[in-house]
Amino acid sequence: IFAQTYPRLEIVVVDGASTDGTTAILERHRSRFAAYVSEPDKGVYDAMNKAARMANGDYIIFINAGDFLHLPTALEEAMGNVFGGPGAWIGRRTLPDFVVGHHVYLHDHGASALHKAEDFERTWQALQTGTFRPGWWGGIPCHQATLTRRRLLAEDGYDLSFQITADHNFMFSQRRKGRSFVHANAIIATYVGGGMSQKRAHQCIRESLRVSLGNSPRPGRVERYYRDTFGAQMMIADIDRFMAEADLIRRSGLFHEEWYRARHIRPGDRFQDPVEHYLAVGAERGAWPNPFFDTRHYLLRNTDVARSGQNPFVHYLQAGRKQHRPFLDWDSPGQGMAPFRRLYRWIDQDLGDLEAAIAEAPPAALLAMIRES
Repeated sequence: IFAQTYPRLEIVVVDGASTDGTTAILERHRSRFAAYVSEPDKGVYDAMNKAARMANGDYIIFINAGDFLHLPTALEEAMGNVFGGPGAWIGRRTLPDFVVGHHVYLHDHGASALHKAEDFERTWQALQTGTFRPGWWGGIPCHQATLTRRRLLAEDGYDLSFQITADHNFMFSQRRKGRSFVHANAIIATYVGGGMSQKRAHQCIRESLRVSLGNSPRPGRVERYYRDTFGAQMMIADIDRFMAEADLIRRSGLFHEEWYRARHIRPGDRFQDPVEHYLAVGAERGAWPNPFFDTRHYLLRNTDVARSGQNPFVHYLQAGRKQHRPFLDWDSPGQGMAPFRRLYRWIDQDLGDLEAAIAEAPPAALLAMIRES
């Protein structure tokens, strides 16, 4: 935040009476804060409401501990796009009530993904008409990439009955009152995983359904969208397990998301996230999560996994790796990956070791194997 090049910036720090060393860090920088308080509160949204009342600027943006503004120029670029260029809002009688932008989601295992915020009016109209596209909820901007008119938040505040999605509820309820939204077309923040929305995924989905139902005249279509998205291939009670398995797969580093997306996800599929797609429908279709992991071969060679109904790649990560279970039919006549067997020692290597061997192999040797395959 200190590195931001945008000049008209005040920093307000609200801490919930931390006892983990946070306050000692804050005290070292206290002279740079326009306002600062460390005291007990009722949760993150209570702290945000407090900050809105303490601040003085036209807009407010919240950066939680661990998150960060994407680049030193992030705010300058976002505000310049809205107020400084052709077609910008400068010179108009009223300011936009919300300025939204994109964010990068940084998984707690290190991988990152760009999350693009949809034009909010399209998001709103979809909610009003009940005509949802796959991934509709994911197009709503996160609060780390949203600048909100501070006066609105100071007056109305986030609804504290929501513990995870109060920011989304606030945007929808304000749009219902006719508030204006403009897109900055800039990457504003990097949002680090491991927070409440990830740890309490079941509650997050429940709250998001409540937000959508509370702001739509089409409750039947809203419920159908959530049922199709989160309940078509699994019972709602299994969402916690589903999200835990998705997190396991992502943390493994062995799921090739963009490779999978290009080969197995179709535009109309309900699940557009590659990991969730594989868990929900991909494994049933025999899709490979990795160029070397043959889903159907793993089930054929491991009948206990097939009988249990467990996702084969999840089983491999939890138990199959330690047991050296085969994940590819190297001897199949049509096996295009067979040349890579030269890098694979059967006893002491697994899928991760194979990938490491490929990464360490001389480029000329890899090129020869690729040509052969």
